[in-house]
Amino acid sequence: AKQRCRRGSSGVPVQAGTARDNTETEAASLLRQLAEENARYLREEGWRRLATTRRGRSALNPKVGEVDHEAAGYLEFLDRIGAPALSSTPPLTPEELQAAVDR
Repeated sequence: AKQRCRRGSSGVPVQAGTARDNTETEAASLLRQLAEENARYLREEGWRRLATTRRGRSALNPKVGEVDHEAAGYLEFLDRIGAPALSSTPPLTPEELQAAVDR
C-alpha cells in the first residue's frame, strides 16, 4: 500500500512525522498561541494599548519635525500617530552621526 503524503505550505510533499512536518506543526501551534494571547490582551486592555505595546520602538527621531525638509511635518505627524517605521538597530551615537554628516 502506498503511503499518502500531504503538501506543506510551499507545495512540496511532506510525509507525516518528518522534521518539516513537526516544524510546521510547531509554527501553527505558536501562531495559535500568539493569536490567542493578543485576542485576550485586546479584550482586557483595548485596541490602543494593544497597538502601542506590540508596536515596538519607533525609528523616527522625536525631533523629526524640526528638520529643515519639506517632509518634516508629515514625519512628525506619523511619529505622533504611529507608523510602521520600526528598527531593531540601536540609535546612532553622536560620534556616528557626526561621521555621517562629515562624509
